[in-house]
Parts: sequence; structure tokens; C-alpha cells
Amino acid sequence: MERRTLLKAGAAAVALAAIGGGIWVKQSRDQNQRRSDIITGPWMELGANAGQTRKGGPRARSHSWLLPELQGALMVVPDRPHRIDEAMQPGERTTMKRTRSFSVSTSRQRLRDLYAGPKPKGELRVLAVGDSVTFGWGVARENSWPAQVQQRLQAQGINARVLNCGVPANPLHTMAAFINTAGRQHQPDLVLFCRRPQGPQAKEYARAWQTAKQASVPMLPCLPPISRFDLMGMRMYQQEGALIERITGIKPVELTDDIRSAQGERGFGVRAIGQQVELYNLESGEVLAKETAPERDLPQSFYEIIDDDQDITEPLMFDSGHPDAAGFEVVADTLTQAILDRGLLKA
Repeated sequence: MERRTLLKAGAAAVALAAIGGGIWVKQSRDQNQRRSDIITGPWMELGANAGQTRKGGPRARSHSWLLPELQGALMVVPDRPHRIDEAMQPGERTTMKRTRSFSVSTSRQRLRDLYAGPKPKGELRVLAVGDSVTFGWGVARENSWPAQVQQRLQAQGINARVLNCGVPANPLHTMAAFINTAGRQHQPDLVLFCRRPQGPQAKEYARAWQTAKQASVPMLPCLPPISRFDLMGMRMYQQEGALIERITGIKPVELTDDIRSAQGERGFGVRAIGQQVELYNLESGEVLAKETAPERDLPQSFYEIIDDDQDITEPLMFDSGHPDAAGFEVVADTLTQAILDRGLLKA
């Protein structure tokens, strides 16, 4: 592969991890199935939306959640790191070479899960509440980590039902509203609260955590894994863990560490070198491109190189924010072990 090198000045950052999934859900499928079906909509049962607009004013609309009783809604998404405008602009997606498809079905309870009736005697209920990583963006429902944690807990003799309450781009205040309203109906014994604070959202995280605590259910904070293509996330993730521990008084489950350990020095990634960002091969050390990154995304030339070469991948992650099926196995192993080690559920 031809090496591309452009020297400019500036700083590098990538901030796609938490928003990549949510934008795609608003698009309708075209004749070539290059767009995705709509899978979210307002849910009045969650109450008034107490979030803030970008200008700081209160929102007047209701919370958004998964639509009920979807049957195989088609999602066509990037199968590589991508720019924000590649997700927002339909014209950009039609030229993308690397995509993946998956389907979404939901219960009438608006969950990406099978219907959960009244809790049987002796069953422990766990709510996995989070964003697109909890939802299982890019994979089948059975490959999502909530489904896999349930299997692992049951294999340990724990009669647990883990409900997938993940929604792509789920805001913190909506997560808290769900736990205090519709979530209560499932009579949970444990809530896995899976969302990163994303820097400026630290105050919002604290408000959401305090609101969710009103449900009087034990909660465990979990931090979704950071991709090697997310430079800003890699800089901040250890600070975020310490921040969440201060807010909640509970040491969070940091999923990045186990993902990184399982990846080893394989595949490709990006790194900041001084004022530049490099796309490089972790095994050989070869630098494929060097450039200054825009404020939010990687340099355009990086995406072009990645789109043209199917071999440029990050093990266990398929884009710049979401694990693949094998990555979700690592996530499920880590979360199951954390539940067992902390004695949060007992057989």
C-alpha cells in the first residue's frame, strides 16, 4: 500500500464512540438497501424530558426509545471507522464500500429482547441500561452482551434474566427516566448502568445517577470500551473511571482494559505524535498515513485508505465505537465476572 504523508499543524481527536449508532436510526431504507429503517420514536410513558437543549433551555418533547414490536428492521451501517457526516448525510453512505447489515426486532415492551412477563418466583432480574454498545449495535441480539451475560450467569447456577434495555445514542437523562418508570415494572434486582460521561457531561451523569437511585435498586456503573481509533477517548478513559467512582462511590467496570488486553498488539490503530496523528500497523509499526486531524474526526485521507482496504481492522471492534461479536464476548466475560466477584447476584 502506498504510504501517504501530509504535514500540517494542529491537534488530533476523534469523538465518534457514543454517537455513531444513534444517527443511523433516523434514516429510511432506499431501493438499494443502503439506508436503515427507523427504529426509535417518542415514548410518553417515560414522562417529561428533563434534558437540556444545546443552548441550555429545557426540552419540551418526550423521551425517545425503541419502537415496539419491530420485526426484523434492517440496519445498514459502516463496517469501519467513519466520519460524522458519513452517518448524517445519505449521499455519503451510498459510496461507502465497507458496510455491515443486521436486523432489529423488539418486544411490545420496547426492548431488544423477548417479552418479559411478571417475574417468576426465584428469578433474579437484571436491567442492562445503556446506549448502542448495550443495545448490541452491529450484531444480532443473541450476540449482544446482555444476552451473553445471562447465559454466563445461568451457567453459574444463577437463575437470572438479563433484559437488554439499550438504545442507540441513549441520553443519560433518558436512561434514568426509564429506570424510574418502565424499568420498575420488571422488578429488577440489579441495574447495570452502562454509559461514559463524555467529559462535559459529567454533571449530567451525576444528575442521572441520582435520579436512577430513586428506584432503590442496586446499580453497577459500567464504562463501554474505547476504540483505538478514538484518540480523545483513549486520552480520557482513565480519568473518566476515576470521575465515575467519585460520583457514584462505586468503582466502575472499565471495559476498555479487558478489550485492550484481548486485542494485544494486533491490527491497526491511530496515535498522536506531537501535533500529528498517524494511522499505523500495530504489528509491524508501519505508518500508513500521517496528518493533522480535524476537530471531531480523523483526517479524510485516513477514511479513504481504510475504506479501500478490508484488511485494515481493529481486532474485536468493527468501527470507532462498537465491539464486534467476538468483542462482545469479552465484554460479557468481564461484566459477568464483576457481578460474581462483587456478590451482586447469588444462586
